[in-house]
Amino acid sequence: MPNEIDREEARKDLERSLQYSEKKALGFVHYECGEIGKDRHVHAIAVKVRGVVESQLFSVGQGEVESLKGFAEYMDARSSDRHLWCMWGMRNESYGFRHLDARLRELANDDKVLIPTPNKVLDLSNTCWQLYGDIRTGGRNRLPFLCELNGISTQGAIDFCAIQDAVKGGRWSAVEASVLRKVEMIYALWDRMVAGELTVYSAETPRKRRPRGRPKAPESDLKLRTRLYDAWQTGRHGSRKDLAKEFGISLRDAERLLNSEGRARSRKRDKAKAK
Repeated sequence: MPNEIDREEARKDLERSLQYSEKKALGFVHYECGEIGKDRHVHAIAVKVRGVVESQLFSVGQGEVESLKGFAEYMDARSSDRHLWCMWGMRNESYGFRHLDARLRELANDDKVLIPTPNKVLDLSNTCWQLYGDIRTGGRNRLPFLCELNGISTQGAIDFCAIQDAVKGGRWSAVEASVLRKVEMIYALWDRMVAGELTVYSAETPRKRRPRGRPKAPESDLKLRTRLYDAWQTGRHGSRKDLAKEFGISLRDAERLLNSEGRARSRKRDKAKAK
């Protein structure tokens, strides 16, 4: 089980990722491949950068070598300290940046390095564990389970066996749709975690567990968040620092509450448009 040090580290990582997102330098990466540890083929890679509408797709439908080279060039252009890359479980030679790097060298003898430095990668599956501990999923994969539990669309995302069937049948559009959906799912989970609004329980798992370091906000905090945001929207305050001073809270708390309320209102608008 995670301890308070783990939870504090996770909170700091999420705060750091939020800072990168404000500079449009926060990216999300996911890919589909053959059987982990046995089949080294890379089928499709998807990249999403927060603040950019369209995700980038690198698919083996264009040829595995070409897709890997395209991804390598994309990453190489963003290899400076400007970007932080979020992913879900891409942590070793069997499945991760090291696997992609080795596959590129194997096929194309290309010396481009696809492995960002450790401080430029954030494994959100580990962050989730640090905050919430072992989440009971009833044996299901955590990524789609958490998305469905939090009302995040999983339409088009298919599991490993379905991916392999699609590859054998040459149905590349299904593989591409799946990897694009999954990178959106990872992004949406990040958004919930940053806001402290990720649900990790269901009717089938009645034990309601939230990260101990960030308990559910009491009603008074939710009201403060609303009043703070409304006051900021009036434009009366020259800076967030002035706003924080007026409300008697720290600048850090003011920024957290403003960002959280902004995302909450944005989701409400999106739901209203969808109806």
